[in-house]
Formats: sequence, C-alpha cells, structure tokens
Amino acid sequence: MNEAKQLNPQLSHQTSYPIRLISIKKDVNTWLGWKAATLTTLNQQSILKLTKGDTLILDFGRNMVGYIQGETQTAAKVKIESAEVLAELGDSWEQFPAIFENGYKPEKTWSPYVLDISKTWRLNQRLTFRYIRICALESSNDILLSNLRCDEVSAIPFARIRPLEGFSAKMQHIDLLSQYTLRNCLQEVFEDGPKRDRRLWLGDLRLEALADGVLFKSDSLVKRCLLLFAGSQRDDGFIPACVYTTNGNNPEIGDEMIPDYAMLFGSVLLDYSSNSNDWQLARKLYPIACQQVDSVVSEWLNSKNYLDIHNVWLFVDWSKNLDRQTSEQAIAIYATKSLLKLAVKLGIEKDVVKWEKLSKKLQEAALKNLYDKNRGLFISGPQQQVSWASQIWMILAGVVDKPTGSRILTQLKTETNAIQPGTPYLVHHLVQAYLLCDMDAEAYKLIETYWGGMIDKGADTFWEVYDAENAYKSPYNSHLFNSYCHAWSCTPAWFLRNPLYSKRLKKIEIKN
Repeated sequence: MNEAKQLNPQLSHQTSYPIRLISIKKDVNTWLGWKAATLTTLNQQSILKLTKGDTLILDFGRNMVGYIQGETQTAAKVKIESAEVLAELGDSWEQFPAIFENGYKPEKTWSPYVLDISKTWRLNQRLTFRYIRICALESSNDILLSNLRCDEVSAIPFARIRPLEGFSAKMQHIDLLSQYTLRNCLQEVFEDGPKRDRRLWLGDLRLEALADGVLFKSDSLVKRCLLLFAGSQRDDGFIPACVYTTNGNNPEIGDEMIPDYAMLFGSVLLDYSSNSNDWQLARKLYPIACQQVDSVVSEWLNSKNYLDIHNVWLFVDWSKNLDRQTSEQAIAIYATKSLLKLAVKLGIEKDVVKWEKLSKKLQEAALKNLYDKNRGLFISGPQQQVSWASQIWMILAGVVDKPTGSRILTQLKTETNAIQPGTPYLVHHLVQAYLLCDMDAEAYKLIETYWGGMIDKGADTFWEVYDAENAYKSPYNSHLFNSYCHAWSCTPAWFLRNPLYSKRLKKIEIKN
C-alpha cells in the first residue's frame, strides 16, 4: 500500500470559462426532455449580476471535472448546483429517486452546495459538470460575479489530447469523446465516473487501462491502482470490487466482492505488464491474481466442473433479468488463460501445467453442460436462458472457434428473446467478440451506431448507460443518478488505435 501511495499522481490543471448564459425548458421531443436557449454569450471578461433570489444557469460547453471559483466585491451566500445534463437541473430529484436492486435508496451527495462568498472565492468540493446553476440566497447589495471559472483537474496534461488520423469525421469525433471521457476519469486513480463517489472499480480499470495504453500511457497510474487492489485484500483472500479514494492517501476498502471482477485481476496485470514491460510487478502480484481464480473454483465449482455461484453479487452487465452462470464460467476460463500467459512469461512451469489443465477442464464442462447443440447457443441457469452476455464471453474465452463464434453472433440477431447488452461495458466486449470472429463490418457499425448514437443525442463525454430506445434507462431507477461521463464507455479509442484492429476497421470504412 505504501508503494501505491508513492505513485499518487501530481494533477494537471487547466482554466476553463463558461461560454453562455442559458435558460432551460421542457421539451418532450429532446433526449431526456429538456432544451437550452442561449440568453447571452460569455467570455473571460463577462460580469454576472444577481440580486437576492436570482438564479443563473451557466453552460461551460462540455463535461469537465474541477473546482468552481470566482471573484465578487460583495459578501453573499449562494447555492451552487452542478449538472452533467440539463435534466439534472430540470427534473425533480424527489420525483425520480434512485433505488438500488437491493432496495437501498442512495442520497444525492455531490450537489448542491451553499457557499459564503466574498472577494476571491473557491468551492472546495470537486464537481463534474457541464452546467452550473447559481442561486443568490442572501446579499444586502447586488452580487457582481467576475472571473467565474473552473479549475479543471486530471492526472494527465490537458494538451495530450491528440487527433485520430485516417478515419471519418464521425469516428474522429467518437475517438475525441473517448479521450475526454477517460481524461475526466483519470484522477488520483482511474475513477469509474467522477460525478458520484469517485471509486476505483476493478472491472472499469481493466477497460480504462486498455484505452489508456493507446492514448495517454499512464503506466504508473495503472500500477498504482493494481497495488491499491493488491493491498486491499480481504481476510478471505479476495480482492474487493472497488476501493474508495476520497480520503487522500488513506483509501477505504469497499464492502463489495464480485467474483467476475476478482478473477479478471490477472487479466489487468497481464495487460499492464505487456504494455509497460514491467514484469517485476507481474511477478510480485501474480500469487494474488492466482488466488482469485483458485478461491472462486474452490468455493463454487460443482461436481460437473462448472461454477454454481449463489448469494454473491455477480456483475457481468447491468441487467435485471440476466442469468450470469454461463458468463461466470466463461470469465473463469478467460481468467485462467490470462494466468497461463503470465505463468509462461514468468517461467513458472508447474503453473503452466496447472492452468492448462484447469482451463481445459472448465472448457470441456462448458461445452458439455452449458451449450445447447440443438439450438447452437450457450444457455444459462435453470430456465436455459439465452443472452448476448453468455455468447460474448464464451467467444472471448476461446471456447468456440472463429467460424462457430461468427455463426453464433449472427444467429443471435434473430433470437428476439435473448437478453440484450445493458451497458457500454458489455457492448465493448461485443465489439471485441465481433473482431475476434473476423466480423469487422459488424464491429465498425456497432462503434458507429452505439457510441455515435450518444453523440447524436448530445453527448460531450460517453455515458454509463445508453439505450437508443429508452432515454431514461437506469440501473438505479433514476436517470438523474446515472453518470454521463463514465470510464467503461471510453474504449472506442482502443479499437480505433490498437494496431491489432485499426487497419482492419479502416478497410471497412474505405469500403463504405
């Protein structure tokens, strides 16, 4: 843990100003139901006037992470609200309360803030926003706000954003927003989404680190996050699903343990070591990575050699109806093969044999017990559910060959009852499955329509949840609680810049 603390990054700063003063009104024809109208454009010299009871809404032009500050000649009390999307300012939080699947009702903790201002002032709470609403609560005179700005922060230099070459304007825009999304999430750790509780999640880290490897190459930050997880092992040996980092250099271990996340720790370690050539860390953390798979297999592998996990939170994707049994089996196979690659690279011969044997056993059990030969699809759970998640992860785990994987993914399009992907997290893996099966045109189209669809709906960073047919879809039962700058949605840049895929995707673009 001390080594992780030493790698805490020095944050970069950039000053950004609001570009316009707006009003908002309800419009059912817009995504999320609210529309902005420009009252006046703003610049660095703009002075804003408020009297007691007045409210102003400022548009900073894009999603950003940082600290609001400004200057005033009059002492006053103001209320400051932040919003990533207009609906957060227009809709009532009481009307759309968040409710988790377990019945827990979380509170909104990130806004609003009441602040006494005078002369030069700064809100000490970090905000994630595009829009700021300021309400004058108390003042004996007119309030004149000048030099109102955001001190943006990120673990990477702001100038490091670089254009994508050789692709269409649409794909370049998708890549740019991928960079903005990741940059905002790169803070003292790879945050999942900077709006809410600033947590480092293991599943998000895996995807963020992939994108970072082709964009910003923040190897030391990936290393810090791996060390934070390794130093947060629970008494039962499992790595927690998340670590809270809001308490400076004293991270707090999350209560959650998610088997599919824990098993993928070795995959993150393999990716990091391959990208950075830091095999010393791989050797140091390899036993912990092994322990995650060993513990899952020891705890939940049944007599038929497939995982039967109960009474533990399984993720895979946000989907209320998704049966995750088959996905967990596939992720175990995928994780075991990652450990096999690590063992080969580290020269641990006995483990090479061990992981080869285990991956073969898990794979044979999957084909025997979880694959319906008549339907030609993997099934999951007592209801023999067909889902995209089950097929995607079995393909990524190499349980079927490319022709079979291609046939499965094509067949899925006609399976109207198959459980669809619910988040960009699983859609990322679908793009990867398409590419693994040489279905490059399908991969290109999915990137263009899914992430491009968010842009068409007004996104300036990519979202935690997106369903083109349902603007209000939310795992929390409240679109207001959703994150509109979310780490697991930053991965189009990885596909577009990864040498394994970029040339293939360019060929599809040329054909189109």
